[in-house]
Amino acid sequence: MNYRKDIDGLRAFAVIPVILYHAGVGLFSGGFIGVDIFFVISGYLITSLIISESNNNTFSIVTFYERRARRILPALFFVILVSSIFAYIFMLPFQLQEFGESVVSILFFISNFYFLSESGYFSTLAAEKPLLHTWTLSIEEQFYLLFPIAFLLLWNLSKKIFIFFISFVFFVSIFLAQFGGNLTFTYPYIEQSFYLTNVPSWAFYFTITRFWELIAGVLCAIVVSHGLSKKNEFLSFLGILFIFYSLLFYDQNTPTPSLYTILPVIGTSIIILFGEKSLVGNFLSFRIFVFIGLISYSAYLWHQPLFAFAKIILLDELDTIKIFLLIIGNLILAVLSWKFIEKPFREKNILNNDEFFISRSRLVYILLFTFSILLSISIYFIISDGSKDRYSLPINIQESLENPRPYEECFDSPENFFSEKCSIGNGNKNFSFLVTGDSHAQAIAPSINTAANKLGLAGTFLGYSGCVPLIDTHALRNDQSRKNCYQLNSKIFEYIKNNKIKNLFLIARWSYYTDGGYSGKNISLIGTNKNSKRMKSTSRDAFKLGLEKTIEKYNSIGTNVIIFTQIPMQKYNPKEIYYKIYEENITQEKIDSFSVSKNDHIKLQEFVENEFRKYSEEMSLINTTEIFCNEKCSVGNIDGSFYHDDDHLNLLGANKLLPVLEEKLGKINLNISPMH
Repeated sequence: MNYRKDIDGLRAFAVIPVILYHAGVGLFSGGFIGVDIFFVISGYLITSLIISESNNNTFSIVTFYERRARRILPALFFVILVSSIFAYIFMLPFQLQEFGESVVSILFFISNFYFLSESGYFSTLAAEKPLLHTWTLSIEEQFYLLFPIAFLLLWNLSKKIFIFFISFVFFVSIFLAQFGGNLTFTYPYIEQSFYLTNVPSWAFYFTITRFWELIAGVLCAIVVSHGLSKKNEFLSFLGILFIFYSLLFYDQNTPTPSLYTILPVIGTSIIILFGEKSLVGNFLSFRIFVFIGLISYSAYLWHQPLFAFAKIILLDELDTIKIFLLIIGNLILAVLSWKFIEKPFREKNILNNDEFFISRSRLVYILLFTFSILLSISIYFIISDGSKDRYSLPINIQESLENPRPYEECFDSPENFFSEKCSIGNGNKNFSFLVTGDSHAQAIAPSINTAANKLGLAGTFLGYSGCVPLIDTHALRNDQSRKNCYQLNSKIFEYIKNNKIKNLFLIARWSYYTDGGYSGKNISLIGTNKNSKRMKSTSRDAFKLGLEKTIEKYNSIGTNVIIFTQIPMQKYNPKEIYYKIYEENITQEKIDSFSVSKNDHIKLQEFVENEFRKYSEEMSLINTTEIFCNEKCSVGNIDGSFYHDDDHLNLLGANKLLPVLEEKLGKINLNISPMH
């Protein structure tokens, strides 16, 4: 197997965008596709080596896994060890416990499944997960656990059979990546409506939906091994163009992996097949790119812990200077890690001194010892609840920071919708109101229940995370693909119509579907159909049309619509705020210093509230800004937090709405429209 400088140079154009993307540098909005480039390169290099050794009758499964261990584990274990020390010092108990769980999953190369299972509204922010990026290593190792065995069984038997088998897996993998959201586990195993953009929620982290990218590299290696590739200036230029287009114009709303991912995968494959000694290949072979490619694994390992711990320690967004210093620090750590950890374990000796040769037996002892240490540390983090004894918060504050998950059985549980167990108030089946929305509705439902009980009213609740409660809207966000928000809102309308329910409360994180967060990121896109373009402008248009249709249809059946404006979203997790300031002398002033300003909150809601005002005569609006904000929208007070995370109220916070809830429900009780 011939060494190619341009491939190492290509690694640089995979790792740099990933680092800049996670740093929040806007230039490479599609920087996440760097991992897709890595997968193709990995598949190519590993398969090329296996084919070369097989042709020379020197291939060995044991040697293969030893080589993978030397390549992956020493640097990975060292980064985990250093991260564990920083985690113990700087992480709060809930963060440290999650960190321990992630380490266990990494040690057994299943972290992709771990991060898939614990993602969602109520998990720690992704930016504060130091080892989140290791999901890629888990997918690679899962692939390489199976691939050599398939190669041994089929390659020597028949190369055609091997190529057919690997191609079959390729197409199954890409099919599931793009269309898996249309599949179900019950007969007939396909959703009634088949959508081209129905990328499954599990695709990003799942192994089988990533296999095709590694297999693209495998197929490239087979083509090269048969001498079927040669320099082509036009194609190699096209390949680098595909990659740069993806890096510059893809963004977080681009479904990946999906058919969109074919572009960077094809671009990488073209460069592998046709780029050697071309102008593009010569460009990629520049010494600086080759060197960055050589340290790319260490650079990749260090970047996420650096950024995550910086955000945890500083409790703030990183400015340009901090980002620059962290990137420089990342490169320095990468060079040191590559020179003193990666190279010694990968090469036959250190400083040409056979006395320091790390033999196979020494390697096993070192890795098993380190594995045991890391496993023990992580288990301690888990069973000690994140070593919570390091901190002492009063019980009332601790309880306010917990997520009570009210009405859990009526949330994300279609089988329970419209059942007696989801009733609010006095339990009367003659409901006078219905409460629905996303997780913000779930958070406020207990206070509506309290007010309804006091007034002797009955209603019902149901909700769905990530679903805007507007008629004729579809969720487009990847992890909402299996939730039919359109169907849910249609069913609610029919239920209200058939049961002659006269009042409807709509509660949601409205700007989540039009603007995202304060940074303009993390928007949960919606559309007028499942195949709508995944764009902010499309999402806003769908919001406008959905709101208009919702008001119009409910007014036509005589149902009063009462909309809560969005609860102020905080910029920091209240757990971090209270743990940070409670060791000092806690005051309302210090709490407010970490709370979002009223101006920032109003600015985020500007588009949505302008739309609400258009229907001021057709529906009733509960202005939560007036309830929660003065100059600051306080995250809490000295007795406890009003939130259990950055945007969901707890019971203490929801109860601040009781006076206005009693007023609105009181008008229902008097058969007066809440709009007047």
